Amino acid sequence: KHEIIHTGKKPFKCKICQKEFTRPYILKSHEIIHTGKKPFKCKICPKEFYLSSKLKYHEIIHTGKKRFKCEICQKEFTYSSSFKRHEVKHTGKKLFKCKICQKEFTHSSSLKNHEIIHTGKKPYKCKICQKEYTYPSSFRRHEVKHTGKKPIKCKICQKEFTQTSYLKSHEILHTGIKPFKCKICQKEYTYPSSFKRHEVKHTGKSYLNAKFVRKNSLSYLI
Repeated sequence: KHEIIHTGKKPFKCKICQKEFTRPYILKSHEIIHTGKKPFKCKICPKEFYLSSKLKYHEIIHTGKKRFKCEICQKEFTYSSSFKRHEVKHTGKKLFKCKICQKEFTHSSSLKNHEIIHTGKKPYKCKICQKEYTYPSSFRRHEVKHTGKKPIKCKICQKEFTQTSYLKSHEILHTGIKPFKCKICQKEYTYPSSFKRHEVKHTGKSYLNAKFVRKNSLSYLI
């Protein structure tokens, strides 16, 4: 059974998205994605998962432990995968190239994700509006629009959001920090996007060459 890995053969194919696998149990785990069911729920936050292994992986976040530290910039990471992806930023190397369009990537996973675009396949179809998607993540974000559910809630003002990224962006408002200051009229802004839109009023040009540094999860203009 182990020898199959070395042959490169993937005899087990998903009937829905045609993705192939080396083992039948891996195929079964994959097929759960297409059902839309997420039976494994985190006891701390509302997040749900298809597999118990994904839940266990997620639960590490709530421990607050960051075991992996970059020797160059001292940034710490919870997961080894995140740490390895970060390390590449310092080297600047992109070792994985798409054979079709020659686009280069720092990680093999990013390349595999990109290659799906060239197949033209969109295996994830919305049952309500029939819209099709290439990636399950895009499909799940779309589904929320129909359900109206907003499972992510701000702990301070109780405002609800469909995605954690929206919540994180919103939470900055509660800090009261406005790191983006207009040099002309001294007006301050919380977000770089708002600052850039404002600046156009003075110059008529967008601030395309602005440089930013990150501090405490916020971007600061330098």
